[in-house]
Parts: sequence; structure tokens; C-alpha cells
Amino acid sequence: ERCVGCGLCVKACEFNAITLHPGRKVVIVCDLCGGEPKCVEVCPKGALDLRTAEEIAQRKETFRKLLP
Repeated sequence: ERCVGCGLCVKACEFNAITLHPGRKVVIVCDLCGGEPKCVEVCPKGALDLRTAEEIAQRKETFRKLLP
């Protein structure tokens, strides 16, 4: 929800693995980088972050409990 579609992360990705969604002003991000990817580093809105599979699973479970 913080992404404004500026495209800086697309330009910063050395692997050309990030694309802008054609219908919305958001990016489609891969999960191929390890460590601290350039796309996360250059995002001016802090809309991207890197999480482990375990963190993602925990977050999904939290949302599942909160939503009706």
C-alpha cells in the first residue's frame, strides 16, 4: 500500500526480476535475492522489505485470525 510505482526498484534490480504491474501502480517482486536486495535499499517509500518464509507464514496466520 506504500508503493507509488516510481520504478526505482525495477531499475536497481541487477537481475531484471521486478516488473511494474500493468494495471496498477505497484511492482511485482521476485524472491530470488538473498541478503539485502537493491530494490529494498532504493525504495523511497519503504514499501519493500525482505522476510523469511517463517516470518511470512506467521504474518499470514496473524491476518487470518484478525479477518472475519
